[in-house]
Amino acid sequence: MKFEKAEYRHFIHIQFYVMRTALWSVFSQKRWIDDPWMICKAENKIYQLKLAEKVGLSLPETIITSDPIAVKEFCDNTNNDVVVKILSPSPMVGNVIYTNVIKDTDIDSINSLRLSPAIFQARVPKSYELRITIVGESIFPVRINSQGDEQTAIDWRRKPKLNDFDVLMESVSLPTEIETQIRMFMKEIGLKYGCIDMIVTPDNKYVFLEINPSGQWYFVQLKTEVKIAEAMAKSERVAWAKY
Repeated sequence: MKFEKAEYRHFIHIQFYVMRTALWSVFSQKRWIDDPWMICKAENKIYQLKLAEKVGLSLPETIITSDPIAVKEFCDNTNNDVVVKILSPSPMVGNVIYTNVIKDTDIDSINSLRLSPAIFQARVPKSYELRITIVGESIFPVRINSQGDEQTAIDWRRKPKLNDFDVLMESVSLPTEIETQIRMFMKEIGLKYGCIDMIVTPDNKYVFLEINPSGQWYFVQLKTEVKIAEAMAKSERVAWAKY
């Protein structure tokens, strides 16, 4: 059922949101992979970037703003090579807003930014990308060869298919320093599970983009046969939240 009047949509969304968060407390004695309240906090992309910086992970040059003038200055200072991201998953039914490169035509209509803030980052050159799934003490890094296809070069999620994505993936290992920083990051953010997206540059620099605290993992296992499901099932080895 879909309500066309906008004033009803917000009301209905709030009622279901309150009911859902109430269940987190009603079932507080149950075992969760992660504390739902911590997941909610961890989904904030600004908070993620702050903690990633704290543990020493490299980040793209970034501004988060609704000020068109600030964005124009940022673009000028980064040779007009900038991507834009939304602050939270798209709430629009039937639409997914991916990472996009800022074009001249976007600058022409930049005043519309005043209606909604966004994340703007200097574009980082990619050799390949990483999808890193963390399950307790286990880390499953997977290389995503996104640069061979124009459609996936900016955002590899642009070619989805049933239970999977149309992009080549392979299991890899991480440098010890990066793995250590990821463990520190997970401790800081208070999660036992999450999916981190990173870029590896042509000069072998690892750049943090974001973490999805409830990220999908099955497509990674389908592509690479890494044993994420087994790690999830062995819950006795992971201190799952019980709060």
